[in-house]
Amino acid sequence: AMEAGPRDSRSPQFTDHYFTGEYPTRLLDRVVTRSVAKVQPGQVIYMSWCDAHGKVIDDGTITRLGEQSYRMTSAEPSLRWLHRNAYGMDVRLEDVSEQWGALALQGPLSRAVLNAAARDVARCGAGHDGRAVQRQPGDVPVIAHVRVPGSPRR
Repeated sequence: AMEAGPRDSRSPQFTDHYFTGEYPTRLLDRVVTRSVAKVQPGQVIYMSWCDAHGKVIDDGTITRLGEQSYRMTSAEPSLRWLHRNAYGMDVRLEDVSEQWGALALQGPLSRAVLNAAARDVARCGAGHDGRAVQRQPGDVPVIAHVRVPGSPRR
């Protein structure tokens, strides 16, 4: 069934992890199934992360916020597991689930709703996975993941 309008997908609660430091790219390339080193600042990718034996731990999105900063959004908390994999690396990991909100809008009206809520956020160009656009309408900072409807996912 296809919904006619946007829908709020906050349930279940998403978990957000914030990565900074000298080697967050190296850590993410160690644990996810795609090359994070190729991701440009502002780009959002969908991927899964695996243990050393290739078993899928979880899936979600990674947003490259800057040269050495990332946001990982997933269904399950992974901070302890990420810390174990970051051993010996200069990487700061933080669970920002309580500080950052996640709201997914889907459907043919989602871009219009997003644009009305956060002026011009939805007017950015987007690639296959999407772009992260940072705006601050009023007092609330917004990072929006925008994907062009109909564009293939990789």
